[in-house]
Parts: sequence; structure tokens; C-alpha cells
Amino acid sequence: MTKLEDLSPEHQAQARRQLKKGRKVEMPTNPNVKHKFGARRAEASPEVFPELAGRSFPSQLERDRAYELVLLQRGGQISKLTFQTQLWLTDARVGYKPDFVYIEDGRRVFEETKGFRTERWLIIKKLWRYYGPGVLRIMKRGSNGRIIMTQQIPGI
Repeated sequence: MTKLEDLSPEHQAQARRQLKKGRKVEMPTNPNVKHKFGARRAEASPEVFPELAGRSFPSQLERDRAYELVLLQRGGQISKLTFQTQLWLTDARVGYKPDFVYIEDGRRVFEETKGFRTERWLIIKKLWRYYGPGVLRIMKRGSNGRIIMTQQIPGI
């Protein structure tokens, strides 16, 4: 966790102003801290993709896929693109946020970009077959650098 003393003087002053106003202070993430799976946060390019202005992605793969989906939406192939939509699987309310949700050919499609499989992800994938509200596409970067769909899991 980032401490106030670890911040630059500028960020310390900003945090103190927020605290004075009674607001929650969002501590900036330390760019020197490595992600546990080696991914690097990636900022969207607002000049080329104004739809993504101010958005940061957990990985370059997820950012690049967002670029592709924005282009598909501009071209009319998909619509209603959203990011990190909260879903609840099972009656026990197992929470899951797919990276992207959009409408394609009149049906809702969910997408997950995967660079690394975790134990939790394997459980979510199994639960999706029985409780997922639509098709789930799993995307990853292929050996040629392009983003490819590796699996499509039907929902209920």
C-alpha cells in the first residue's frame, strides 16, 4: 500500500486537499511495482481513441483488444461496448467482471483477455457453462503478435 510520505510533494498536497474536503483519496499506483504475472499497465491513446480517454488497462493485451473493439463499434459490427461489467454467477453470488461486454448480431457477448491462467479463472470458466448469461470468448496474443480467440464457452 502506498503511504502519503512515499508520494511526491505535489501528490501529497493533492491528497491533503482531498482529505480536507472529506473525500476519498485515490492513491496513485506506483509504476515501479511489478504485476504478479508480469503484465504492465497500459494507458489508452486519447488522440486516436477519444472513447477511451482517461482509461487505463491492466495489460497491453487488454488495451490492444479494446482498440480493436472500438474500431469494430465505429464500423457498426458491434454495439454497446462496456468494460469490466460486474456479473454474479450462481446463487452463491460468485462475482466476475469480464473485460468486455458488447452486442454482436443481436446477442450479448462477453470477452476475457488472458495472458496467464489462475486457479480462480479455471473455476470461473467451469461455472460459466452453467450460469453464464451468454457466450464467453477467451482472447490471447498469438505467436505472430495478433490477438486471437482461443476458446468460446457457451452460456445458458
